[in-house]
Amino acid sequence: MSGVALPSTQCPRCGSLLTLSPETGRLFCKNCGFETEYNYEVEAPSESGASATTVETVVFQRQRISLPPIPSYEDFKRLEEEVNKIKTEIEQIKSNISVFSPKIVIIEEKSKEQAKKEVEEYFKEHGAADIEELMLNLKIDVKTLVEIIDELKEEGKISVEEEES
Repeated sequence: MSGVALPSTQCPRCGSLLTLSPETGRLFCKNCGFETEYNYEVEAPSESGASATTVETVVFQRQRISLPPIPSYEDFKRLEEEVNKIKTEIEQIKSNISVFSPKIVIIEEKSKEQAKKEVEEYFKEHGAADIEELMLNLKIDVKTLVEIIDELKEEGKISVEEEES
């Protein structure tokens, strides 16, 4: 290669001087990493023996990529603590979901008199119970339980304590 024709000596991005890399033969900006096209002349003998000059244009484009800083050991420890905290919160949420999930109770068909006897016996054995407990253990529907409890209350066989909110 007899010579290099530089299209411009200034970087169009940042205005710094462009440098010709001897390794790659490319024009580049040391400041921002920009590479640009350039022309170079090649002398080659023609078939008649006279030298001819050919100009070739080569286009190179390079994009500068900035990598984020490498996290420190402390950053990893902090992230690990946050992940563990989130895992704990997820487990708490999972356990609360089971508390609020609906229960399926198979209600047994029985007469109201039979159901009333079972409710009375349950109160004698356990002392106190709420509607859900009675429904789950005696397999009596809620409407019937409320009616029976109202009757037992009127008869003075049980007293109802109101829960504080």
